Amino acid sequence: FLEKGVPLSRIEILRRFLSHFLAAYRRWKRDGDFSPWVEEYNRRFALLGRPVAVGGGKEPVTGIALGVDEHGALRIREGGRERTITWGEIE
Repeated sequence: FLEKGVPLSRIEILRRFLSHFLAAYRRWKRDGDFSPWVEEYNRRFALLGRPVAVGGGKEPVTGIALGVDEHGALRIREGGRERTITWGEIE
């Protein structure tokens, strides 16, 4: 409405969203490719640059959150190295 000055159909907005989302989701399920979402996800990632601890293993993994990679895995800086975490819960 703000761009065109005319009301938009909620059904049409949902249809267009689902069309784009489902195509990207199918690609992710088939190829493990999270890349359609990486840039937007990292831009909105509330923990970006902040200390995190990821639990779920024997000991929590701690470091600075760097965002996610093209597979959706969490990237952290642990000491002087970058590490990718594919499991666990951010504490």
